[in-house]
Amino acid sequence: MFVCNIIKILLSIVMTPILFAMEEFRQLRAVVKQHFEDPTNVDIALDYLGKNPGIQKARELAIKHVNLVAKAIDMKAEKLWGIPGYEHLNEPLHTLIEADIPANIVDISLRQSMY
Repeated sequence: MFVCNIIKILLSIVMTPILFAMEEFRQLRAVVKQHFEDPTNVDIALDYLGKNPGIQKARELAIKHVNLVAKAIDMKAEKLWGIPGYEHLNEPLHTLIEADIPANIVDISLRQSMY
């Protein structure tokens, strides 16, 4: 589930600027429907992206959502402050991570991300 969610996030990062460009350039839809099997379609899509503020819009949207997630994490951590077993939340630079996968997988993923 953890890896699947990361893949979904990566796909949305790549596709969001294209979706914004498709709003302005309807002909880009045909290129996207072909799944970029034709290498020239990549060049066509990049050309449309260059003519559209889709990348900037996607960046602004990503920043907005990152800020919302950070706020939600802070709110959850604040609710746990003072509860026995959660004293470590008072330490500086603490991050609360929840996952629906086994703890050993999370530990391995976190260790790999540090290198």
